[in-house]
Parts: sequence; structure tokens; C-alpha cells
Amino acid sequence: MLRKLVSYPLGFLICAIAAHEILNPTNIIGMHAQRLLRQTEEDIREYKSAEVIQRNVERINHICDDLRRFSRDEKPQFAPFDPDKVVRDSIDLVLHELRLVSVRHSLELNGGNVRVIGDHNQIQQVFFNLIGNARDAMHSGGRLTITTSEVFEEDKKWWECRVIDTGTEISDEVLPKLFDPFFTTKPEDKGTGLGLSVTFGIIESHGGKIWAESDGKNGSTFYVRLPVEEP
Repeated sequence: MLRKLVSYPLGFLICAIAAHEILNPTNIIGMHAQRLLRQTEEDIREYKSAEVIQRNVERINHICDDLRRFSRDEKPQFAPFDPDKVVRDSIDLVLHELRLVSVRHSLELNGGNVRVIGDHNQIQQVFFNLIGNARDAMHSGGRLTITTSEVFEEDKKWWECRVIDTGTEISDEVLPKLFDPFFTTKPEDKGTGLGLSVTFGIIESHGGKIWAESDGKNGSTFYVRLPVEEP
């Protein structure tokens, strides 16, 4: 229902205004919390309280960022690009974060020389979101595997990417809800439930497909398909 709401200009406007109005007082609270942290000894109760306030201010900022991304009614800036390169660049940019949680990675990029018509930055955001979700699912370490290939379906050529993790499995009850706005299985301080919804919207606007599979034993796989540029 919310996805239907925000597909209209009023819905986008409501989300954008809400994020803006929440951020204004939150920033003031954050500044006072930072001042308390600078001026208070670490071993007293007030310092701990200021830390809690600051952590929650950061969470509110994160939620508002997601709301603003979710509310944008932007048309993608379409141009031909190499999707394999987008995947490679995305991994390079988050490699440090993966190492911090002992996640190893491997790339098997076999998309050939195909080109996709789309918004390079938006597709990169898709992979930031998917890689981030995989990282969070492997909080005790694991392996992230990303593969790409050309596939044929419905008399069309597609570029397909699989993001495979060895982390927490996705139950049959959760799978149908994964891309719903504000749905999340993460702790309150770890996710807003908007990342995959934004991801779904981006892929949909590019004429692509996205879905997830999990066998309940060996982590999860997210599939992304984008139509290949015809010669």
C-alpha cells in the first residue's frame, strides 16, 4: 500500500517534508549531545547518556536519508554502460567494510562485452545495498560471491548478476516481504527496511527484475536481471 502511495507526487512530497522536518530538531539534539561528550568525563553516568543520545541521532539521520532516497521521483539518466564494471567498482568501494567483519569475497564476472542502458549511479546504489545486506547477514564472517552472465529468457537477452552470501538464511515467510517498504529483520539500530524497497524501484524503472532465493541452509542469493542493449 505504501509503495502505491509514494508512486504519486503527494506521497513523495510527504516523505520528503517529513525527513526535512525531523532532521532540523535532530541536528540540534545531536550538537548538544556532542558538546556533552566533549565536556563530560567518560566514567560518569551523563557521558553514557550522551553516547546513547548520539547513537540514536545517527540512527534518525540514517532513517531520514532512506526516506529522502525513497521519496525521490527522479527519472534515471539513461546511457550505455558496462554492468560488470559497476559490480567491480562497487566491491572496490566497500572492500574495507567487508574485511572489518571477516567477509571474504570472490568475483566471477562473465557478462562478456554486453552493455546495459541505464543510470550508472542508480545501478551502483543497487549493488551497494545488496552487498551491504549480505555483509550484515554474515556478522560472524563468511564468503560473498558475485557472479555475472548472459541469459536468454522471453526471447530477450539479459545481463544477470547473482549476489550470494553464506550468512543467515531467509525463511519462506520472509521472502515475499523482502522488498516491502519498512520491512526488516534487522535490529532497530541496524536497518530501516527501505534499502531493498529502493533497490526494487530502481531495477523496476530500468525494465529489469530482482528476486531472492534461500534454501534455508546455505545463506541466500539475490538475482538481478537487466535487459541488454540491442546492437
